[in-house]
Amino acid sequence: MTVGLYGQDQYRINSRLLINYGVRYDYSKIPQPTIVNPDYPQTGVIPSTKDNIAPRVGLAYSIGQDRKTLIRAGYGIFYARYQTGLINTFFINNNLYQKSITYNANTAAQLAAGPVYPNFLPATNFDPPAGSTDIILADKNLRNPYTHQANIGIERQVTSTIGLSVSYVWSRVCVYTACAI
Repeated sequence: MTVGLYGQDQYRINSRLLINYGVRYDYSKIPQPTIVNPDYPQTGVIPSTKDNIAPRVGLAYSIGQDRKTLIRAGYGIFYARYQTGLINTFFINNNLYQKSITYNANTAAQLAAGPVYPNFLPATNFDPPAGSTDIILADKNLRNPYTHQANIGIERQVTSTIGLSVSYVWSRVCVYTACAI
């Protein structure tokens, strides 16, 4: 279940300056695994972030006597949804739902190519030996990926049908627990 709420308003300070502002709130309730490894109870918990508050602000300012030049700027935080592949990994990589098995070949021919169709792998003990399994747990601080985005630009009306615009766009991506520029 995903819930998103958004509010926005704008305020004209004077005939040259307009400010708009808003805030968005996103919440995603993540389903919990039904098969839990009793040795690792953390495999049954995937946290849902409740603090996805995303402010946004922007402004437009007209400069010059002819008011044909405009400066625009903005900033906002934008949250992404969890990737379903990540959630699926938490569901199946608990060493109960899906076991990881390593097959070691006995002959050089099997080592090079493995069995050729229609032959199949010889009987395998599906209880993997200790130490050869993968278990993936969700971090208790797991959060939605998000970005900080900002821009600034200047626009000039050259003729009634032609305009010139130069902008700079900046973003900082934050994925789960780390941010990068």
